[in-house]
Amino acid sequence: MPRTGNSLTHPMWNTVRKFIYNFPELTYDGCRVRCTVCNVALICRRRRDCELHLNTKTHRNKRDGGPEKRRFYSDLCLALISCNIPFAILDRTAFIAFWKRYAECELPSRTSLRNCLSFAREDIERRIKSELNDKKLWLCVDETIDRKRQTVVNVMVRTMEPHRPSPAILLASKRFKKCSGNQILKVVLNSMSKLEISPQQIMMFVSEGDANMLSLAKSLKESANSNLLHITCKINDLNLVTQTIRKSYPRVNDLISSTKATLIKSLKRTRFHYKLSPDIPELPEPIITPQTTWLKSAIYYHRYFDHLKSIILKSDPEEAAITEKIHKILTDPHVKEDLQTIYNNYVELAEGIEKLQNVSISFADSVRILNDIHAQLNSIQGEKNKVVVEKFENVLNKNSDFHLLKLISEGATIEPLSSWRDYFEYANVTSLDVERSFSALKHVYTARRLKLSENTAETYLMLGIFEKSYPRDNGLAGS
Repeated sequence: MPRTGNSLTHPMWNTVRKFIYNFPELTYDGCRVRCTVCNVALICRRRRDCELHLNTKTHRNKRDGGPEKRRFYSDLCLALISCNIPFAILDRTAFIAFWKRYAECELPSRTSLRNCLSFAREDIERRIKSELNDKKLWLCVDETIDRKRQTVVNVMVRTMEPHRPSPAILLASKRFKKCSGNQILKVVLNSMSKLEISPQQIMMFVSEGDANMLSLAKSLKESANSNLLHITCKINDLNLVTQTIRKSYPRVNDLISSTKATLIKSLKRTRFHYKLSPDIPELPEPIITPQTTWLKSAIYYHRYFDHLKSIILKSDPEEAAITEKIHKILTDPHVKEDLQTIYNNYVELAEGIEKLQNVSISFADSVRILNDIHAQLNSIQGEKNKVVVEKFENVLNKNSDFHLLKLISEGATIEPLSSWRDYFEYANVTSLDVERSFSALKHVYTARRLKLSENTAETYLMLGIFEKSYPRDNGLAGS
Protein backbone atom coordinates (compact mmCIF):
# COMPACT_ATOMS: atom_id res chain seq x y z
CA MET A 1 0.00 0.00 0.00
CA PRO A 2 1.41 3.47 -0.84
CA ARG A 3 2.50 5.71 2.04
CA THR A 4 0.32 8.56 3.19
CA GLY A 5 1.16 11.88 4.79
CA ASN A 6 -0.13 15.38 5.45
CA SER A 7 2.69 17.15 3.66
CA LEU A 8 4.19 15.99 0.41
CA THR A 9 6.20 17.59 -2.38
CA HIS A 10 7.86 15.91 -5.30
CA PRO A 11 9.93 17.27 -8.20
CA MET A 12 8.31 14.82 -10.72
CA TRP A 13 5.03 16.80 -10.89
CA ASN A 14 5.08 16.81 -14.72
CA THR A 15 5.19 13.01 -14.76
CA VAL A 16 2.29 12.74 -12.30
CA ARG A 17 0.12 15.12 -14.34
CA LYS A 18 0.35 12.75 -17.33
CA PHE A 19 -1.62 9.95 -15.64
CA ILE A 20 -3.53 11.53 -12.73
CA TYR A 21 -6.50 12.54 -14.94
CA ASN A 22 -7.32 8.81 -15.34
CA PHE A 23 -8.28 8.69 -11.64
CA PRO A 24 -11.26 10.99 -10.96
CA GLU A 25 -11.17 10.16 -7.23
CA LEU A 26 -7.67 11.63 -6.93
CA THR A 27 -6.65 15.29 -7.19
CA TYR A 28 -3.23 16.83 -7.86
CA ASP A 29 -2.29 20.45 -7.23
CA GLY A 30 1.27 20.25 -8.57
CA CYS A 31 2.59 19.48 -5.13
CA ARG A 32 0.65 16.54 -3.71
CA VAL A 33 -1.81 13.85 -4.69
CA ARG A 34 -4.91 13.64 -2.49
CA CYS A 35 -7.68 11.04 -2.37
CA THR A 36 -11.03 12.85 -2.13
CA VAL A 37 -12.74 9.70 -0.81
CA CYS A 38 -10.29 8.90 2.02
CA ASN A 39 -9.26 12.54 2.51
CA VAL A 40 -5.56 11.69 2.75
CA ALA A 41 -2.43 12.75 0.87
CA LEU A 42 -0.62 10.02 -1.05
CA ILE A 43 2.85 9.36 -2.38
CA CYS A 44 2.02 8.43 -5.95
CA ARG A 45 5.05 8.72 -8.19
CA ARG A 46 3.69 6.13 -10.65
CA ARG A 47 0.33 5.07 -12.04
CA ARG A 48 0.71 1.80 -10.17
CA ASP A 49 0.82 3.64 -6.82
CA CYS A 50 -2.59 5.18 -7.57
CA GLU A 51 -4.05 1.82 -8.57
CA LEU A 52 -2.77 0.19 -5.38
CA HIS A 53 -4.52 2.75 -3.21
CA LEU A 54 -7.81 2.60 -5.15
CA ASN A 55 -7.88 -1.20 -4.77
CA THR A 56 -7.39 -1.20 -1.00
CA LYS A 57 -10.29 -2.48 1.09
CA THR A 58 -10.39 0.76 3.11
CA HIS A 59 -10.82 2.90 0.01
CA ARG A 60 -13.45 0.60 -1.54
CA ASN A 61 -15.54 0.54 1.64
CA LYS A 62 -15.47 4.32 1.94
CA ARG A 63 -16.30 4.74 -1.73
CA ASP A 64 -19.12 2.18 -1.78
CA GLY A 65 -20.57 2.96 1.63
CA GLY A 66 -19.72 -0.39 3.23
CA PRO A 67 -20.94 -3.95 2.65
CA GLU A 68 -24.68 -3.14 2.66
CA LYS A 69 -24.41 -0.45 0.02
CA ARG A 70 -22.10 -2.62 -2.05
CA ARG A 71 -24.63 -5.45 -1.86
CA PHE A 72 -27.37 -3.11 -3.10
CA TYR A 73 -25.16 -1.94 -5.97
CA SER A 74 -24.34 -5.54 -6.88
CA ASP A 75 -28.02 -6.53 -6.88
CA LEU A 76 -28.95 -3.56 -9.07
CA CYS A 77 -26.03 -4.37 -11.37
CA LEU A 78 -27.20 -8.00 -11.71
CA ALA A 79 -30.81 -6.95 -12.31
CA LEU A 80 -29.87 -4.58 -15.15
CA ILE A 81 -27.57 -7.13 -16.77
CA SER A 82 -30.12 -9.95 -16.49
CA CYS A 83 -32.75 -7.74 -18.18
CA ASN A 84 -30.19 -6.53 -20.77
CA ILE A 85 -30.68 -2.90 -19.71
CA PRO A 86 -27.60 -0.72 -20.32
CA PHE A 87 -26.13 1.20 -17.39
CA ALA A 88 -26.71 4.39 -19.40
CA ILE A 89 -30.32 4.33 -18.18
CA LEU A 90 -29.02 5.71 -14.86
CA ASP A 91 -28.26 8.99 -16.65
CA ARG A 92 -31.72 9.33 -18.24
CA THR A 93 -33.76 12.21 -16.88
CA ALA A 94 -37.02 10.24 -16.83
CA PHE A 95 -35.45 7.33 -14.92
CA ILE A 96 -33.81 9.66 -12.39
CA ALA A 97 -37.16 11.41 -11.80
CA PHE A 98 -38.93 8.05 -11.37
CA TRP A 99 -36.27 6.88 -8.91
CA LYS A 100 -36.45 10.03 -6.81
CA ARG A 101 -40.24 9.81 -6.65
CA TYR A 102 -40.58 6.17 -5.58
CA ALA A 103 -37.21 4.96 -4.20
CA GLU A 104 -35.99 5.83 -0.73
CA CYS A 105 -32.31 5.18 -1.38
CA GLU A 106 -30.00 7.28 -3.53
CA LEU A 107 -29.61 6.32 -7.19
CA PRO A 108 -25.99 5.27 -7.85
CA SER A 109 -24.04 6.76 -10.72
CA ARG A 110 -23.10 4.75 -13.75
CA THR A 111 -19.45 4.81 -12.65
CA SER A 112 -20.29 3.48 -9.20
CA LEU A 113 -22.33 0.66 -10.67
CA ARG A 114 -19.59 -0.23 -13.15
CA ASN A 115 -17.12 -0.38 -10.26
CA CYS A 116 -19.37 -3.03 -8.68
CA LEU A 117 -19.04 -5.35 -11.67
CA SER A 118 -15.97 -6.94 -10.12
CA PHE A 119 -17.85 -7.63 -6.86
CA ALA A 120 -20.82 -9.06 -8.76
CA ARG A 121 -18.53 -11.32 -10.77
CA GLU A 122 -16.72 -12.49 -7.65
CA ASP A 123 -20.09 -13.42 -6.15
CA ILE A 124 -21.17 -15.32 -9.28
CA GLU A 125 -17.85 -17.17 -9.46
CA ARG A 126 -18.23 -18.13 -5.79
CA ARG A 127 -21.71 -19.50 -6.49
CA ILE A 128 -20.47 -21.35 -9.58
CA LYS A 129 -17.69 -23.00 -7.53
CA SER A 130 -20.26 -24.05 -4.96
CA GLU A 131 -22.61 -25.42 -7.62
CA LEU A 132 -19.92 -27.42 -9.47
CA ASN A 133 -17.98 -28.66 -6.46
CA ASP A 134 -17.20 -32.43 -6.73
CA LYS A 135 -19.89 -33.04 -9.39
CA LYS A 136 -19.70 -34.90 -12.68
CA LEU A 137 -19.72 -32.40 -15.54
CA TRP A 138 -20.76 -32.11 -19.18
CA LEU A 139 -18.53 -29.77 -21.21
CA CYS A 140 -19.33 -27.89 -24.42
CA VAL A 141 -17.00 -25.59 -26.41
CA ASP A 142 -17.64 -23.73 -29.64
CA GLU A 143 -16.36 -20.75 -31.59
CA THR A 144 -17.91 -18.00 -33.73
CA ILE A 145 -17.06 -14.65 -35.33
CA ASP A 146 -18.12 -11.38 -33.65
CA ARG A 147 -18.88 -7.94 -35.08
CA LYS A 148 -15.17 -7.07 -35.28
CA ARG A 149 -14.40 -10.26 -37.21
CA GLN A 150 -12.63 -11.72 -34.19
CA THR A 151 -12.99 -15.34 -33.10
CA VAL A 152 -15.00 -15.79 -29.90
CA VAL A 153 -14.62 -19.03 -27.92
CA ASN A 154 -17.29 -19.87 -25.32
CA VAL A 155 -16.89 -22.62 -22.72
CA MET A 156 -19.98 -23.98 -20.93
CA VAL A 157 -20.67 -26.83 -18.52
CA ARG A 158 -23.65 -28.64 -17.02
CA THR A 159 -23.75 -30.72 -13.87
CA MET A 160 -24.64 -34.32 -14.75
CA GLU A 161 -27.32 -35.18 -12.24
CA PRO A 162 -28.85 -38.67 -12.04
CA HIS A 163 -32.48 -38.75 -13.23
CA ARG A 164 -32.85 -35.04 -14.02
CA PRO A 165 -31.49 -32.40 -16.42
CA SER A 166 -29.60 -29.29 -15.28
CA PRO A 167 -29.07 -25.81 -16.80
CA ALA A 168 -25.85 -24.72 -18.49
CA ILE A 169 -23.25 -22.42 -16.90
CA LEU A 170 -20.81 -20.20 -18.82
CA LEU A 171 -17.20 -20.55 -17.67
CA ALA A 172 -15.42 -18.32 -20.17
CA SER A 173 -15.87 -16.19 -23.28
CA LYS A 174 -12.58 -15.20 -24.92
CA ARG A 175 -11.69 -13.34 -28.14
CA PHE A 176 -8.84 -14.04 -30.53
CA LYS A 177 -7.73 -12.45 -33.78
CA LYS A 178 -6.65 -15.89 -34.96
CA CYS A 179 -7.62 -19.02 -33.09
CA SER A 180 -5.94 -22.43 -32.93
CA GLY A 181 -6.64 -25.69 -31.12
CA ASN A 182 -3.90 -24.99 -28.57
CA GLN A 183 -5.41 -21.61 -27.72
CA ILE A 184 -8.84 -23.15 -27.20
CA LEU A 185 -7.30 -25.85 -24.96
CA LYS A 186 -5.60 -23.14 -22.91
CA VAL A 187 -8.92 -21.28 -22.49
CA VAL A 188 -10.66 -24.46 -21.32
CA LEU A 189 -7.94 -25.46 -18.84
CA ASN A 190 -7.54 -21.91 -17.46
CA SER A 191 -11.29 -21.48 -16.93
CA MET A 192 -11.46 -24.85 -15.17
CA SER A 193 -8.49 -24.00 -12.97
CA LYS A 194 -9.92 -20.58 -12.07
CA LEU A 195 -13.22 -22.11 -10.95
CA GLU A 196 -11.51 -25.03 -9.18
CA ILE A 197 -12.79 -27.72 -11.55
CA SER A 198 -10.78 -30.92 -11.70
CA PRO A 199 -10.26 -32.46 -15.17
CA GLN A 200 -11.49 -35.77 -13.72
CA GLN A 201 -14.92 -34.19 -13.19
CA ILE A 202 -15.45 -33.86 -16.97
CA MET A 203 -17.23 -36.99 -18.19
CA MET A 204 -18.57 -35.83 -21.56
CA PHE A 205 -17.46 -33.26 -24.14
CA VAL A 206 -19.81 -32.03 -26.91
CA SER A 207 -18.62 -29.91 -29.84
CA GLU A 208 -18.79 -29.43 -33.58
CA GLY A 209 -16.82 -31.82 -35.77
CA ASP A 210 -14.24 -29.34 -37.11
CA ALA A 211 -10.47 -29.80 -36.84
CA ASN A 212 -9.99 -27.47 -33.85
CA MET A 213 -12.58 -29.29 -31.76
CA LEU A 214 -11.30 -32.75 -32.69
CA SER A 215 -7.81 -31.61 -31.68
CA LEU A 216 -9.18 -30.21 -28.42
CA ALA A 217 -10.96 -33.49 -27.61
CA LYS A 218 -7.77 -35.46 -28.25
CA SER A 219 -5.74 -33.11 -26.03
CA LEU A 220 -8.30 -33.28 -23.22
CA LYS A 221 -8.24 -37.07 -23.28
CA GLU A 222 -4.45 -37.21 -23.27
CA SER A 223 -3.76 -34.51 -20.68
CA ALA A 224 -6.88 -34.44 -18.51
CA ASN A 225 -9.18 -37.47 -18.50
CA SER A 226 -8.68 -40.64 -20.56
CA ASN A 227 -12.29 -41.74 -19.83
CA LEU A 228 -13.74 -38.58 -21.40
CA LEU A 229 -16.43 -39.23 -24.04
CA HIS A 230 -16.41 -36.87 -27.03
CA ILE A 231 -19.75 -36.45 -28.84
CA THR A 232 -20.22 -34.32 -31.94
CA CYS A 233 -23.36 -32.17 -31.93
CA LYS A 234 -26.15 -34.28 -33.43
CA ILE A 235 -28.06 -31.26 -34.74
CA ASN A 236 -24.94 -30.22 -36.62
CA ASP A 237 -24.63 -33.78 -37.99
CA LEU A 238 -28.25 -33.65 -39.19
CA ASN A 239 -27.59 -30.23 -40.73
CA LEU A 240 -24.88 -31.88 -42.85
CA VAL A 241 -27.49 -34.39 -44.00
CA THR A 242 -29.87 -31.53 -44.83
CA GLN A 243 -27.09 -29.85 -46.81
CA THR A 244 -26.85 -33.01 -48.94
CA ILE A 245 -30.61 -32.80 -49.58
CA ARG A 246 -30.21 -29.16 -50.56
CA LYS A 247 -27.58 -30.01 -53.16
CA SER A 248 -29.81 -32.75 -54.58
CA TYR A 249 -32.64 -30.33 -55.34
CA PRO A 250 -31.10 -27.25 -57.03
CA ARG A 251 -34.44 -26.06 -58.46
CA VAL A 252 -35.96 -25.83 -54.97
CA ASN A 253 -32.83 -24.09 -53.75
CA ASP A 254 -33.20 -21.51 -56.56
CA LEU A 255 -36.86 -21.04 -55.62
CA ILE A 256 -36.06 -20.35 -51.97
CA SER A 257 -33.16 -17.98 -52.67
CA SER A 258 -35.12 -16.11 -55.37
CA THR A 259 -38.21 -15.79 -53.18
CA LYS A 260 -36.03 -14.42 -50.41
CA ALA A 261 -34.75 -11.69 -52.75
CA THR A 262 -38.21 -11.05 -54.23
CA LEU A 263 -40.48 -11.05 -51.17
CA ILE A 264 -38.57 -11.14 -47.90
CA LYS A 265 -36.12 -8.35 -48.81
CA SER A 266 -38.80 -6.16 -50.42
CA LEU A 267 -41.08 -4.39 -47.95
CA LYS A 268 -43.48 -3.42 -50.73
CA ARG A 269 -43.93 -7.01 -51.96
CA THR A 270 -44.10 -8.36 -48.38
CA ARG A 271 -47.02 -6.04 -47.61
CA PHE A 272 -48.66 -7.06 -50.88
CA HIS A 273 -48.27 -10.72 -49.88
CA TYR A 274 -49.86 -10.21 -46.44
CA LYS A 275 -52.68 -8.14 -47.94
CA LEU A 276 -53.69 -10.88 -50.39
CA SER A 277 -53.05 -13.82 -48.02
CA PRO A 278 -53.54 -12.69 -44.41
CA ASP A 279 -54.13 -16.26 -43.17
CA ILE A 280 -50.82 -17.65 -44.44
CA PRO A 281 -47.99 -17.83 -41.82
CA GLU A 282 -45.03 -15.50 -42.08
CA LEU A 283 -42.40 -16.38 -44.66
CA PRO A 284 -39.38 -18.19 -43.14
CA GLU A 285 -36.01 -16.56 -43.71
CA PRO A 286 -33.55 -19.17 -45.01
CA ILE A 287 -29.95 -18.80 -43.90
CA ILE A 288 -26.81 -20.70 -44.85
CA THR A 289 -26.29 -22.22 -41.38
CA PRO A 290 -28.05 -24.12 -39.98
CA GLN A 291 -29.47 -25.96 -42.97
CA THR A 292 -32.58 -26.80 -40.93
CA THR A 293 -34.06 -23.43 -41.90
CA TRP A 294 -33.72 -24.32 -45.57
CA LEU A 295 -35.61 -27.58 -45.03
CA LYS A 296 -38.35 -25.73 -43.13
CA SER A 297 -38.57 -23.25 -46.00
CA ALA A 298 -38.97 -26.05 -48.54
CA ILE A 299 -41.82 -27.56 -46.50
CA TYR A 300 -43.43 -24.11 -46.20
CA TYR A 301 -43.27 -23.56 -49.98
CA HIS A 302 -44.83 -26.97 -50.57
CA ARG A 303 -47.79 -26.12 -48.36
CA TYR A 304 -48.38 -22.61 -49.77
CA PHE A 305 -46.93 -22.95 -53.27
CA ASP A 306 -50.11 -22.01 -55.13
CA HIS A 307 -50.70 -18.92 -52.98
CA LEU A 308 -47.14 -17.67 -53.42
CA LYS A 309 -47.22 -18.41 -57.14
CA SER A 310 -50.40 -16.39 -57.65
CA ILE A 311 -49.00 -13.43 -55.67
CA ILE A 312 -45.64 -13.33 -57.43
CA LEU A 313 -47.08 -13.80 -60.92
CA LYS A 314 -49.32 -10.78 -60.35
CA SER A 315 -46.26 -8.55 -59.96
CA ASP A 316 -44.61 -6.82 -62.90
CA PRO A 317 -41.96 -9.16 -64.42
CA GLU A 318 -39.97 -6.15 -65.61
CA GLU A 319 -39.77 -4.63 -62.13
CA ALA A 320 -36.50 -6.43 -61.38
CA ALA A 321 -34.32 -9.07 -62.98
CA ILE A 322 -34.76 -11.37 -59.97
CA THR A 323 -38.54 -11.19 -60.39
CA GLU A 324 -38.22 -12.41 -63.95
CA LYS A 325 -36.07 -15.27 -62.75
CA ILE A 326 -38.60 -16.41 -60.17
CA HIS A 327 -41.37 -16.22 -62.79
CA LYS A 328 -39.49 -18.87 -64.76
CA ILE A 329 -38.91 -21.02 -61.66
CA LEU A 330 -42.57 -20.94 -60.61
CA THR A 331 -43.78 -21.97 -64.04
CA ASP A 332 -41.40 -24.95 -64.11
CA PRO A 333 -43.54 -28.08 -63.40
CA HIS A 334 -40.56 -29.94 -61.90
CA VAL A 335 -40.30 -27.46 -59.02
CA LYS A 336 -43.64 -28.48 -57.52
CA GLU A 337 -42.75 -32.16 -57.95
CA ASP A 338 -39.47 -31.62 -56.09
CA LEU A 339 -41.26 -29.80 -53.27
CA GLN A 340 -43.72 -32.69 -52.98
CA THR A 341 -40.83 -35.19 -52.83
CA ILE A 342 -39.05 -33.22 -50.10
CA TYR A 343 -42.23 -33.00 -48.07
CA ASN A 344 -43.03 -36.71 -48.43
CA ASN A 345 -39.50 -37.87 -47.61
CA TYR A 346 -37.94 -35.40 -45.18
CA VAL A 347 -40.62 -33.77 -43.05
CA GLU A 348 -39.76 -36.27 -40.26
CA LEU A 349 -36.12 -35.13 -40.46
CA ALA A 350 -37.15 -31.50 -39.90
CA GLU A 351 -39.41 -32.50 -37.01
CA GLY A 352 -36.63 -34.64 -35.48
CA ILE A 353 -34.18 -31.73 -35.56
CA GLU A 354 -36.76 -29.53 -33.85
CA LYS A 355 -37.27 -32.14 -31.11
CA LEU A 356 -33.52 -32.30 -30.46
CA GLN A 357 -33.54 -28.56 -29.79
CA ASN A 358 -35.15 -29.34 -26.45
CA VAL A 359 -32.01 -29.50 -24.29
CA SER A 360 -33.91 -31.12 -21.40
CA ILE A 361 -34.78 -34.41 -23.13
CA SER A 362 -33.11 -37.62 -21.98
CA PHE A 363 -30.32 -39.36 -23.83
CA ALA A 364 -32.63 -42.31 -24.58
CA ASP A 365 -35.13 -39.94 -26.24
CA SER A 366 -32.34 -38.39 -28.33
CA VAL A 367 -31.25 -41.83 -29.52
CA ARG A 368 -34.86 -42.75 -30.29
CA ILE A 369 -35.25 -39.62 -32.44
CA LEU A 370 -32.08 -40.43 -34.41
CA ASN A 371 -33.15 -44.06 -34.87
CA ASP A 372 -36.57 -42.99 -36.16
CA ILE A 373 -34.94 -40.63 -38.67
CA HIS A 374 -32.59 -43.39 -39.83
CA ALA A 375 -35.44 -45.88 -40.24
CA GLN A 376 -37.52 -43.36 -42.17
CA LEU A 377 -34.63 -42.50 -44.52
CA ASN A 378 -33.96 -46.19 -45.19
CA SER A 379 -37.59 -46.69 -46.23
CA ILE A 380 -37.30 -44.15 -49.08
CA GLN A 381 -36.55 -45.37 -52.60
CA GLY A 382 -34.51 -43.46 -55.18
CA GLU A 383 -30.95 -42.63 -56.16
CA LYS A 384 -31.01 -39.17 -54.57
CA ASN A 385 -32.01 -40.60 -51.21
CA LYS A 386 -29.18 -43.17 -51.29
CA VAL A 387 -26.70 -40.28 -51.06
CA VAL A 388 -28.66 -38.84 -48.13
CA VAL A 389 -28.66 -42.19 -46.26
CA GLU A 390 -24.91 -42.60 -46.85
CA LYS A 391 -24.28 -39.13 -45.46
CA PHE A 392 -26.42 -39.85 -42.39
CA GLU A 393 -24.59 -43.10 -41.66
CA ASN A 394 -21.17 -41.55 -42.27
CA VAL A 395 -21.63 -38.66 -39.84
CA LEU A 396 -22.99 -40.95 -37.12
CA ASN A 397 -20.48 -43.78 -37.61
CA LYS A 398 -17.52 -41.39 -37.37
CA ASN A 399 -18.42 -40.68 -33.74
CA SER A 400 -17.33 -43.86 -31.94
CA ASP A 401 -17.89 -42.42 -28.44
CA PHE A 402 -21.57 -41.84 -29.26
CA HIS A 403 -22.02 -45.55 -29.99
CA LEU A 404 -20.14 -46.35 -26.78
CA LEU A 405 -22.55 -44.13 -24.85
CA LYS A 406 -25.50 -45.86 -26.55
CA LEU A 407 -24.21 -49.24 -25.38
CA ILE A 408 -23.81 -47.98 -21.81
CA SER A 409 -27.36 -46.58 -21.76
CA GLU A 410 -28.67 -49.91 -23.08
CA GLY A 411 -27.09 -51.79 -20.15
CA ALA A 412 -23.73 -52.95 -21.54
CA THR A 413 -20.86 -53.35 -19.07
CA ILE A 414 -17.94 -51.09 -20.04
CA GLU A 415 -15.79 -50.20 -17.05
CA PRO A 416 -15.39 -47.71 -15.52
CA LEU A 417 -18.12 -45.86 -17.48
CA SER A 418 -20.84 -48.40 -16.64
CA SER A 419 -20.68 -47.46 -12.96
CA TRP A 420 -21.69 -43.90 -13.97
CA ARG A 421 -24.66 -44.99 -16.12
CA ASP A 422 -27.18 -42.91 -14.15
CA TYR A 423 -25.19 -39.72 -14.80
CA PHE A 424 -25.62 -40.16 -18.56
CA GLU A 425 -29.42 -40.44 -18.35
CA TYR A 426 -29.89 -36.78 -19.34
CA ALA A 427 -26.66 -36.34 -21.30
CA ASN A 428 -27.25 -33.62 -23.89
CA VAL A 429 -26.04 -34.49 -27.42
CA THR A 430 -26.20 -30.95 -28.89
CA SER A 431 -24.14 -27.76 -28.57
CA LEU A 432 -27.24 -25.51 -28.52
CA ASP A 433 -26.28 -24.05 -25.13
CA VAL A 434 -23.17 -22.45 -26.59
CA GLU A 435 -25.03 -21.39 -29.75
CA ARG A 436 -27.59 -19.61 -27.58
CA SER A 437 -24.80 -17.97 -25.58
CA PHE A 438 -23.49 -16.54 -28.86
CA SER A 439 -26.96 -15.11 -29.51
CA ALA A 440 -26.91 -13.56 -26.03
CA LEU A 441 -23.45 -12.12 -26.77
CA LYS A 442 -24.90 -10.28 -29.79
CA HIS A 443 -27.25 -8.43 -27.42
CA VAL A 444 -24.33 -7.55 -25.14
CA TYR A 445 -21.68 -6.75 -27.76
CA THR A 446 -23.88 -4.48 -29.90
CA ALA A 447 -22.87 -1.85 -32.44
CA ARG A 448 -23.02 0.76 -29.65
CA ARG A 449 -20.86 -1.31 -27.31
CA LEU A 450 -17.90 -2.15 -29.53
CA LYS A 451 -15.53 -0.60 -26.99
CA LEU A 452 -16.47 -3.14 -24.32
CA SER A 453 -13.37 -4.95 -23.13
CA GLU A 454 -13.19 -8.73 -23.33
CA ASN A 455 -13.43 -9.02 -19.54
CA THR A 456 -16.48 -6.72 -19.29
CA ALA A 457 -18.35 -8.48 -22.10
CA GLU A 458 -17.51 -11.85 -20.52
CA THR A 459 -18.77 -10.61 -17.14
CA TYR A 460 -22.05 -9.38 -18.63
CA LEU A 461 -22.58 -12.69 -20.40
CA MET A 462 -21.60 -14.84 -17.41
CA LEU A 463 -23.84 -12.94 -15.00
CA GLY A 464 -26.81 -12.91 -17.37
CA ILE A 465 -26.67 -16.65 -18.12
CA PHE A 466 -26.08 -17.73 -14.54
CA GLU A 467 -28.86 -15.55 -13.13
CA LYS A 468 -31.25 -16.97 -15.70
CA SER A 469 -30.26 -20.57 -14.90
CA TYR A 470 -29.90 -20.23 -11.12
CA PRO A 471 -32.11 -17.33 -9.92
CA ARG A 472 -31.81 -16.42 -6.26
CA ASP A 473 -34.88 -16.57 -4.06
CA ASN A 474 -33.87 -13.79 -1.70
CA GLY A 475 -32.31 -11.49 -4.32
CA LEU A 476 -29.22 -10.70 -2.24
CA ALA A 477 -25.86 -10.84 -3.96
CA GLY A 478 -23.99 -11.52 -0.79
CA SER A 479 -26.23 -14.29 0.51
